[in-house]
Amino acid sequence: MLNLQTRKKILSKGKPNSSKILWYGEPNLGSWYTETEINAVVKSLRESMDWNVGFGPNPKTIEEFENAFAKYCGSKYAIATNSGGTGIDMAIVCLDLEPGDEVICPAINFKSAHLAILNMGGKVVFCDIDPKTLNLDPNDVEKKITPRTRAIFPVHMNGLAAPLDDLLAIAKKHSKSHKIRVISDAARCCGGTYKGKKIGSKGWMTIFSFQTQKLMTTLGEGGMITTNDEKLSKKLRDMRQFGGEESWGSNYKMTKIQAAVGLVQLKRLDEMNRRRRLAAKRRTELLKDVPELTLPYEPYYAEHLYYVYGILVPKEWAGVKRDKIITIMKEEFGVVCSVSNPPTYLRWPYIAKHCGNPQLPISEEIGRRLICPPLHPLLTKEQELYICAALLEAIEEVKNLSQLKALPGIEDVSEVKIKDKIIHHLTIQSKLFGKLEVSSLEIKDARKLFNFYFKSLSEKARIFFNPYPLLSPRPNSPRELAKKIKDWKKENDWTFLKLSKGSEMIGICLLKRYKTDKPTTGLAVSEKYRKKGPGVYLQAIVDEQAKLLGLKKLIITIAPDNLDSFKVHQKAGFVKTDNSVPHFTYKNGEKVIDRQDIEMIKKFEY
Repeated sequence: MLNLQTRKKILSKGKPNSSKILWYGEPNLGSWYTETEINAVVKSLRESMDWNVGFGPNPKTIEEFENAFAKYCGSKYAIATNSGGTGIDMAIVCLDLEPGDEVICPAINFKSAHLAILNMGGKVVFCDIDPKTLNLDPNDVEKKITPRTRAIFPVHMNGLAAPLDDLLAIAKKHSKSHKIRVISDAARCCGGTYKGKKIGSKGWMTIFSFQTQKLMTTLGEGGMITTNDEKLSKKLRDMRQFGGEESWGSNYKMTKIQAAVGLVQLKRLDEMNRRRRLAAKRRTELLKDVPELTLPYEPYYAEHLYYVYGILVPKEWAGVKRDKIITIMKEEFGVVCSVSNPPTYLRWPYIAKHCGNPQLPISEEIGRRLICPPLHPLLTKEQELYICAALLEAIEEVKNLSQLKALPGIEDVSEVKIKDKIIHHLTIQSKLFGKLEVSSLEIKDARKLFNFYFKSLSEKARIFFNPYPLLSPRPNSPRELAKKIKDWKKENDWTFLKLSKGSEMIGICLLKRYKTDKPTTGLAVSEKYRKKGPGVYLQAIVDEQAKLLGLKKLIITIAPDNLDSFKVHQKAGFVKTDNSVPHFTYKNGEKVIDRQDIEMIKKFEY
C-alpha cells in the first residue's frame, strides 16, 4: 500500500499525461490498434475500390473472420453481426417466446438483454448474484425456474466467466415439456476461459461484443455469436440477411473492413488480455492491504480478464459515501470511476416500469458498494500510481467526513442522469402516500392541468414551488397550454411530471438542469395532499439528489408574501438570504449558507 508520504508526493506532481482529459472507468478504447490494423483497413479499402469487387454483399473477409473466431473459441459456428446488442436481439428472437414466457437473467448488467426480452413479449425474471464473482448464483437460478422458463441468460460479468456447468445442469434438470436454453452474454469476456477452455463453446449460443470499449474492437461496433447448433447457425445467418428466402430478418451484417480489423485484433487478443491481467495484478499489489477495499475475486475455474477492475467499499459506506469517493476522484483528480453495474431496475425507469422491482438484496447492495477505477492494458506505472494515490486520498477524505445520510431509496445516484433518477425515485416515494403515481406530463393532459392549476388550486398553493415556464405567464386556454407543453417537451433539459391519484391530477412537478451546478425545480400540489406531505417530501428528494450528485447550489424563488412556502423551506433547512431567494450550498456533505448575512441567518436558521 502507498504510504501517506508517497501518496502526497505522487499527487503533488499532478495528473500524468493528458491532465485535462478525463480517464474513464470503462475507457473509450478497450483494446489498442497497431500499424497492422491500419494496414488491414487500407488494404481492404483499396481492393474494394474496384467496382467489380466493392464491399459486399458477402465478402470473403467476413467468412474468414467467422471461421477464425469459431476456431479460437472452440465452437462449430460463428456468425458476425453489426453489434453485440444486435446479437442479443437475434438470440431472443430465436427463442420464439410466447407472451408470459420467462427468461432468467441477472439485474447487475447493462440493460440490452432485458430490453430484448421485453421487445419479444417475454418476461424478465431477475436473479441474484454471487457477491464474490458478481455472476449469477445457481442456487437462486434454480429457485426461479417455473414451467414458463424458456432460457437462462448468464453474463460473464466484467471479464469473469459465469458458472456455466452448474447452469447447464439446472437447465437440463428442468427441461421437461420443453428444452430450457442457456445463452451467454460474453460482451465483456472475449478471450476468457472457463475450466481451461475458451468462452464460446458451451451452451446454446454465446454473444460477444466488439464495441469500442470492449476487449477487442472492430472500428467502434461489431459483434459475434457462437454456437454448436447447425440449424440455429443457419437461422441466424438468414436473420442477419433480411431473413434469407423463407423467414423474417433484417440487415445485421458486419462490414468487410470491420472484419479485416477483427482478424488482426483476434490474433492479438491473448496478448492484449495478458497485459490487462498484468495491469490488474499490479493494482492488486498496490491496494491489497487497504482495509476499506474488497478487491476483485478470481475463482479456481476461470481467469479474470478485468474488463473493469471492480472494487467494493465497506457495507456501511454503500451509496452516499461510495458516491462521495466517485465525486472526489472526478472533481479533484480527473479520474472517472464507473459503477459497472447497478441493478437495471434501479438504474432505468423503463426497466422498473416493465419488469418491476424484485428486491434482490445482494445485487442492490453490490450496486451501492461497487466502484471501478480506470484500467487498460497500456496503463503506465506512473498513471497507475496516480490512480491508486487518488483513490487512497479520496478514501481518507470520506473517512474524515461526518456521517452522510440519504433519504430512503436514494443511495445509488452516481453516473446517472439526474432527470431519469429523480423521476424513478419520485415514482417510488410517491407510492408511499396513498398509491400516488408520477408520470410524464403529455400534451393530452393540457385540459386536466389547466383545470387543476387555475381552477382547483388556491393562490397560495399555486405559488408553492411554482412550476415555470408552463404556467407563467398564464395561458388563456387549455389549447394554448397544450402548445406550451409541446414546445417545452422539445427541450431536453426540461422535464414536466404529473402527480396523480387514480384519474385525478393532484400535482405538477418541473425539473430543469441548466448546468451541473444549477438545477431548478418547481412543484404545485393540491392542498389536500400538501398537508399529508408529498409536496414537501418530493421537494426534499430533489434536494437530496442535487446534494448526492455533487451539485453546488439549488436556487428556489418564492413570492415574499407566501408564508406557507417559507415555512416549508425552513423545515427543509433552507436559509433566507433576501426577500425572495433562499440559497444553500453543500460542502463536504454539510448544508451551509451561500451568503453570509448574519442577521438573516439568525432569524431563519433551522
